[in-house]
Amino acid sequence: MSSAICGKLTPGGAPCRRPVKTPGGACGVTHPAPLPQTGAAPSGAFQAGPDPLNPLLPPDPGGGPTQSAGASPEALAAFADHPDWRQRLVAASGQRTPADVLVRLVADPEHSVRTTALRNPGIPPDVLGRVAADPDTDTHLRLIVAGHPRTPPEVLARLAADPERLVRKKVAGNRSAPVETLAVVDTYRPRHTRVDAELAGNPRTPPDVLAALASSKSVHVRHALAGNPATPTSILDRLRSSSVTRTAHLAEAGHPATTPARLGELARDDSQQVRRRIAERADLPPGTLAVLANDDDETVTAAARANPAFTATEAAHAGLLAD
Repeated sequence: MSSAICGKLTPGGAPCRRPVKTPGGACGVTHPAPLPQTGAAPSGAFQAGPDPLNPLLPPDPGGGPTQSAGASPEALAAFADHPDWRQRLVAASGQRTPADVLVRLVADPEHSVRTTALRNPGIPPDVLGRVAADPDTDTHLRLIVAGHPRTPPEVLARLAADPERLVRKKVAGNRSAPVETLAVVDTYRPRHTRVDAELAGNPRTPPDVLAALASSKSVHVRHALAGNPATPTSILDRLRSSSVTRTAHLAEAGHPATTPARLGELARDDSQQVRRRIAERADLPPGTLAVLANDDDETVTAAARANPAFTATEAAHAGLLAD
């Protein structure tokens, strides 16, 4: 299997990391065409040198794709009024876009601008509540609200009983959802495997719900339980003997009784989910975090380097410190 990645720019400005069979080949996702660097820009939006605002422009020859991350709030606000929706999309995705600008963009005529603004971590919670309460809000927008970390608890409580299964699935997987709300999702009938799997993987799911889900016949539910750091050891004991190798390894990766030697083996497991679970542990054999800090998967390296046990010594082993 090829290790090549797509590399084309996403609307957020980062290179697409989906695998492709050949360099330059299709990854299965349509990427927006790069904008030409012509035409008038909003006053004060551009600075000398590479464009720091437009994530849709081609990569800078000297340093990778340009992004909106370093844009000032004033510049992002200026882009919000641009006639080209792709420029407004830059404002909708900006990390420093003012809240009042995001509120405006949630009502943008272009659907991708509306959804991007609603996903923005800076969107005010009351706007999320207003969108969810609007009877004309489509399912796509309710999905965004149901999964957003800033959605108010009372809004999540309503969405927990939403007739649309995908909305309940988003609430079930929301790490900010109150315990009581997740219990409401669990009581909805008829049950659905994908909703149960999200509940099984959520560390905030009540212990009694996790215990009940352990009897599920679904491979997806049991696998999610194996990867949940809140899953009781008694359940992990059973999952370690799973006939599904990835599930058994994931349960071992989180089990407190797994030996240091076995943890070292699992740190080289084929599954990035298993390696990431190992990278989150504080009781690893010396040098293991150093290996994981240089993993091919970004989520594994991030977990390893964020681990409190990742000391200067481990960093030196990983080659991350200057001599």
